[in-house]
This record gives sequence, structure tokens and C-alpha cells, in this order.
Amino acid sequence: MRIGKLNISWERLRNGDILNYDQRQLTADWSNGGNLKLALENPVLSTLINIRADYLSQFNFFEVNDDGEKVDNSDFNRLIENPNPYQSKQDFLKQLEWYILCYGWVYQRPYGATGMGTDYLYNLSTPDITFDKDLTRSLIQKRSDVKELGKLSFNYRDLDTDINMELKDVIQFFDVSNGLNGNPFTSPSRVTSIRKQIDNTSAAADAQNIMIKTVGREMIFKEKQSNSMDSAMPLANGDKEDMERKFQRYGAQTGRNRTVILNKEMGWKSMHVPHSDLGFEEIMALNSNLMGQALQVPNAVYKAYMQGDTFENQSQGLLGFLQGTMQARANDIANTWSSYFGVKIKASIEHLPIMSKVEDIKIDRVLKISQAFRNLTQGGLTSEQANKYMQENGLTTIEDEQ
Repeated sequence: MRIGKLNISWERLRNGDILNYDQRQLTADWSNGGNLKLALENPVLSTLINIRADYLSQFNFFEVNDDGEKVDNSDFNRLIENPNPYQSKQDFLKQLEWYILCYGWVYQRPYGATGMGTDYLYNLSTPDITFDKDLTRSLIQKRSDVKELGKLSFNYRDLDTDINMELKDVIQFFDVSNGLNGNPFTSPSRVTSIRKQIDNTSAAADAQNIMIKTVGREMIFKEKQSNSMDSAMPLANGDKEDMERKFQRYGAQTGRNRTVILNKEMGWKSMHVPHSDLGFEEIMALNSNLMGQALQVPNAVYKAYMQGDTFENQSQGLLGFLQGTMQARANDIANTWSSYFGVKIKASIEHLPIMSKVEDIKIDRVLKISQAFRNLTQGGLTSEQANKYMQENGLTTIEDEQ
């Protein structure tokens, strides 16, 4: 469809929502609530985002000096512990991660004096942001163009009030990378890439729900007698409707009867199909794994989270997830805050109980290396020869560990 100078394509979804594609942008605009609504209604996607949001909320963010030491009585530290009157630090960080993953980009609005005189900090709802004009920009070629960027503004819908804000007054966060959709001030959402997997898991959940509701349903029919040469007689007038009405009281659900007693010669056939025969579990597992890969949540972490395991009981995979995926996210947030507030911010999870395992692993590694080195020297090699042997065979030496 062409509207003015724009080519607009659209698709109507199963639930009636209309998914619009503006060819100037690669991101999808979900007309009825957006990706956030989609995530909240899908049990797999909601869990995956919750995993990331929960772990991000447990990071400590604090100002450090040039030596990397925590700064006492820091304005930033006070701000992040109580970002605004409505949210704790944990709630604020969870909301930030939800918005970044669902929408691909988030703006934060500080209120108060510029810089560290900030009193409050809010995550702006991305769907409530509209730009006054097309913000697709060409390459910056001269300094005057940079000054023009600071004058760009957008409109924010706060309940029933429209607020005009300048880009220089907000803190910008991007998930994948800004500019991939042609607009350097927004970013695509990775949720768009797994829309089919989201639909698959939603369809499987809907089908399971239907099966659960219909468990215990049977088919009743007039049966031919084994000693009769005649075909079965049809039900008398009104019998079919009468039996259908009565059988609404039977089934496996709460409040329904399981036992049927008839005073007529009738045949019976169960309409129940075992869930295992329909492959729901395989569909959910396959698509959940693909969705987890897109959101960089390992399958082992997903399963442990679903089972409610504590930090201490979770696998080595969680350490890799925290030190890799989540530390990278936290570092990006810390660096963005550092640029805006003009102070050095650090993100740390060293306080979490599971991080003590890191030190245990290091100690165990050093002990094993020391034992290997000792075995080589006791076998007749000099220290220099032992180190050379270990290096040539791809083994870490004591010197490397130090």
C-alpha cells in the first residue's frame, strides 16, 4: 500500500493485531501494545527476559576514583540506590532491561540540575516517544552539524500530557546497535527476529490449554447389537440433544462428574489424545532453545531458573552467563552513565554468593598446576625445563597464573 511517498505493508495477526512495516525502518510496530505486550503474554519469552532482568538488578553500580576504588558520599551512588519516588534500584534496573530487550532502545530522563545534581531518574516508555521529523541522518562532516544534533527534540506522552524533550537531556541506551534501522537515535529489537518462535510457543500453549479443557470428553453413539442382523437404529427425536445437554456436566475438570450411567444400549469412544502424542513438549523445547539463543540465555540457566535453583546449586554455565552476557550489559550501562554524568561508574557482581566459586576455581587451578610442576621437577627436570615442557604442551605455568 502506498501512502504519500511511503510504501506501507501490513499483516493481520491471529489475535487481530495489525503489524505494520515502515520501509524506512527495519523494526516492527506492534499496534496493540507492542513487543512488551507480546512478551508479557508469552511464558517462554517472559521467563527469558525475567532471567536477564533479575540478574541485572543484582549488579551494584557505583562511582569509583582513578584507582578503581569506590567513592564514598557519591551523588551518583545515592541516586542509583533511590532513582525515583516510585521505584527501588532493583525495579528500576529490571524495567530498563525489559524495555531494552522489547523495544531495542530506551531513553532515561534525569530531573534536577545538570550532571550529578540530578534528583530523579526515570526510564521513559519507548512507545510513548515520537519524533517531530525524520531523524535519519547523513554522515557528520563538519562541527556545525554536531551542534545541530543537540537541538533535535522529541515528544513524550506522559499520561495525558505531551512533553517536548531535547535529545541532549536524555541518556540513550541501545540493545543491538543504534542506526541499524537507518535512524541513529533508535535501534531494532532482537525480539523481532524470533517472532515465529514466539508464535510457535504461544500456539503450543494455546493447544495445550484446549486439550486440558476437553480432557474427559467422549463420543456416545447408538451401537449395533452383536446378535442382530439389522443396522443400528438412530437415536429417537430429542435423544441426541438431551444427551449432549446432560454430558456437559461430565469431564475431568473441577466440578464435573467422571462417571456416566445410562439406561440405554449405547456405544462409547474416548476422544482423548495423549499429550505425548502431539509433541507439545518437543515444540516448546526446540523453540525455547532458539529464543534463548537470541537473548543469549543458556539453556542450562533457563532450566535452573525454572526449577528455582539457588546460586549455589546452579551450574558452571551460570558463571559464564553472569561474567559474559550480563557483565557486558552492565558495563555498557555503566559506561553510558559515565559519559552522561562525567564520573567513572563501575558495575560489579562480586558480592553475589556464586562469585565465591570463581575464587575456588582459581585456587583449585593453581593447586593442580603446582602439582604438575612438582611432578615434572621430581622426575628429573629443572624448573626451566618443566616450564618449557608445560608451555610446549599447552599447559598453563605457575608464572602465567601469577
